Amino acid sequence: MRALALVVVASLATGCAHRARLGTATPPAPALVAPRDQAVFTNHPRTVHFEWSRVPQAASYSIEIDCYGCCVRDKWCSEAPDKSHIVPNITAIAYAYTFPGDQRGRWRVWAVNAKARPGAMSPWREFAFRAAPAQSSPADGKKPSPFGRPGAKR
Repeated sequence: MRALALVVVASLATGCAHRARLGTATPPAPALVAPRDQAVFTNHPRTVHFEWSRVPQAASYSIEIDCYGCCVRDKWCSEAPDKSHIVPNITAIAYAYTFPGDQRGRWRVWAVNAKARPGAMSPWREFAFRAAPAQSSPADGKKPSPFGRPGAKR
């Protein structure tokens, strides 16, 4: 009986390895590299350079870029019907995007295997744009964070 159990376990392991080689295994979520979570940008044009780690089983990647208050007041665009901004078929591990305005944004990425099967999504990572002041003043450093008070629930 024990020998039979070992054969079954070995067969399952071989089958999993075979599926991974064929590109049918579901890819894990890529690790997000840049920008860091809750980064605040002042550059104009508002180009964001997104980067993530390579996933061995990935044939391509998809990125979802979301904007708070751009599509519906006080909501993420992804919470509104047909308003998600998803870019599929990215073969690099980086993507540049010009963000629409001085709002909060967030992004996540997932790998897609050779059989077009999407993998696990990375967690959301947030960023924000805040217009650079025309002239610096002592009050500029005291502007509130676009993410609210530290420790406050969102």
